[in-house]
Amino acid sequence: MAGMNGGAPHATIEVTERDAGHWTAKISGELDIVSVEGFRGPIDDLLARPAQRVDLDVSGLDFMDSSGLAVLLRLADRFGPLRVFGASTMVRRVIEATGLSKILLLDGEAPPP
Repeated sequence: MAGMNGGAPHATIEVTERDAGHWTAKISGELDIVSVEGFRGPIDDLLARPAQRVDLDVSGLDFMDSSGLAVLLRLADRFGPLRVFGASTMVRRVIEATGLSKILLLDGEAPPP
């Protein structure tokens, strides 16, 4: 099955504050139906933060299905349109094919320093 690598697929998130109220969330691994349940806690933590802006760095995201897309949409619902950096061809296609590129704004390779 796509996304399976012999072990249990998983996703990680690393959140850093760039400026006051401006966070970058780096999502890595495989964000799919198998891993999304274990990802709920870190996403809830991010959703609870006071933020005016959240950018997503998905350069380390190897695989994403509709369950992973739903996680990104939860973030966009809370923080508004999200700038998405480093999207692979696969992630870019998922976002574009679903017509969500006005909510998940595909940007360059990496967030600005």
